[in-house]
Amino acid sequence: LPMIIPQAGEYLIRYRYECNEQIFSRVYANALAAHIIKLYPSVGELCRQWRNDTINHPLYSDLDKNQQFKDILLEESPWLMEAKNERSQRKNIAALYEEERLERQVNAQLRKLLNRQLAQGGWDWYGCQYFSQFVTNHIVAGCGKMERMGIWIPEMHYAMKRAIAAMDKAQSKAFEHYCEEKAKYGNAVFPFSETDVQYLYARSFFDCDTQWLACPYVQNLIKWAVGNINQ
Repeated sequence: LPMIIPQAGEYLIRYRYECNEQIFSRVYANALAAHIIKLYPSVGELCRQWRNDTINHPLYSDLDKNQQFKDILLEESPWLMEAKNERSQRKNIAALYEEERLERQVNAQLRKLLNRQLAQGGWDWYGCQYFSQFVTNHIVAGCGKMERMGIWIPEMHYAMKRAIAAMDKAQSKAFEHYCEEKAKYGNAVFPFSETDVQYLYARSFFDCDTQWLACPYVQNLIKWAVGNINQ
């Protein structure tokens, strides 16, 4: 798995869009890559060898090791032509996974993300200043997963407190609106969605004290989630 992640992480790191969801994904991918290199020095060594284009590295493909075999196989199997770009891909990945570059990218993308945090604590999609429960849930859940893996970014601590407060407030307001509609019309149905499940998932990474669990909107969400868990 540590050898697969660098190749998968390249997609997130190079993703071209600038929405807050993808900015956070770049923070996540760069921070995870730096963490893996610290945990598994062999990955860092592999990337160094890829940058230096050391052809005898044991993880180089058979096509690179045997030029005659490569020529015959590519001639008989045109679909394998993509393998010609294998070395270039490795070098690109190795350049991305250079320790100092990773640290610079985490800091740069993190500053961008924190600068886009809304006054009420959450995030929108593209800087439109309209709170998005989905994007905020996504960022909070991602930060929770990083902390569980031992990836600690101090600058995100206060930002998470603000984001969680914004999430809680949005969920509470939605439940209050439902209660008002039910009192008025009698047959109102709470509009549960995947975003509500995502909220519970994101919230589970952080303090779920008895006061939060006792909130009516939380009880309502948990009751619905438990009742629909097998559907």
